[in-house]
Amino acid sequence: MTPMRKSETKSANRIAAEIRGELRSILGQYSHLRTPLRRFETDLNRPSDAPQYYVMFNTSPRRKIQGVRTTVPYLELPDEKICDAVFRFAESVWHLKDRLRRYAKATGRPVNVERLASESRALLVCADLANLKKHGANENRSGLNPRLDLVRFDTSKSGTVEFYYNGAAKQKELIVSNRTPISFNVNIVTNEGSVPIGDAVTIIHDAFGEWLAVIHELGLLQGADRETVYLRNELKALFSRMPNQST
Repeated sequence: MTPMRKSETKSANRIAAEIRGELRSILGQYSHLRTPLRRFETDLNRPSDAPQYYVMFNTSPRRKIQGVRTTVPYLELPDEKICDAVFRFAESVWHLKDRLRRYAKATGRPVNVERLASESRALLVCADLANLKKHGANENRSGLNPRLDLVRFDTSKSGTVEFYYNGAAKQKELIVSNRTPISFNVNIVTNEGSVPIGDAVTIIHDAFGEWLAVIHELGLLQGADRETVYLRNELKALFSRMPNQST
């Protein structure tokens, strides 16, 4: 391999720093989407037989409602904030490709990033979701024409729940009798017939894992500096197949 000129080394170092920043962002997005809802607002003025703990989907003032009361293991409801976070997660994982390709070119390493991306169904699903959010349509690279389904909230430990949903304003309230963390997930479904493909965060996580071999081959996480060690450890915790990197 031909030694890099000084200007090429500077460019490669800048791209490597950008990639490390993207890795931190992706790790943070994954953690956020795997963190249950834990914030509740108490309303002691409600009837004693009614749920009293509002689920804090956001920081907006809670609406005083009288909704449908039930005891169910889960509720499927729209949630634009959560879906937007899933779209951003897919977009971040897919667009990591561009910086990996630029770094391979800047360092002269013969790593075919585009071929890996084109052969990974999980990565192509990410591409479709990213384009769907940005353009309102996708190129259907995955052949699945994917979209996001409703968000499923696990209310199996919430006791009695009372919920309200305004379809016109896309606004909802959920009140529970137990302040137990509420996990959630979003399925990816095919646009034709709403056939489930799988849990969105799991699929995007697996797509992220497809980049591990490229990251290893490009030597992006070599070194003993604190930032690199942190990223290596976080990726090892997230992926059991993380290749070892010499320091």
